[in-house]
Amino acid sequence: MKLPFRKNFKHYSIVLKKLKYLGIALKNETIYNRSFYKS
Repeated sequence: MKLPFRKNFKHYSIVLKKLKYLGIALKNETIYNRSFYKS
């Protein structure tokens, strides 16, 4: 039982990292767009 759980956990952490990266990228993009439209 331990092995598949470990595999899933590793996959889950990778997905979390990707989501976090996407969130940061989206946040940066919205900030950039706001400053771009202001000027």
